[in-house]
Amino acid sequence: AQQAVQSAQEGKSAKDIAEGGSDDKDLKNMIMGAGFAFGLPGKLISDITLGTKAWLEGDAGPEAVLQGPPRK
Repeated sequence: AQQAVQSAQEGKSAKDIAEGGSDDKDLKNMIMGAGFAFGLPGKLISDITLGTKAWLEGDAGPEAVLQGPPRK
């Protein structure tokens, strides 16, 4: 949640993220913050979202959808 607050302080909003004006870190921070606020499994949602993105961009195999994106 603290990282989501830091992203908000840096001027990154949900609108910026939706328009593609951010990186994966900002997207993950937004998901984790929303998960904390609403009691949802933020890590699971983040892994599925970023894993699917990596798979669609060709950076990972189909297992990334379930396991999350490859670590950098």
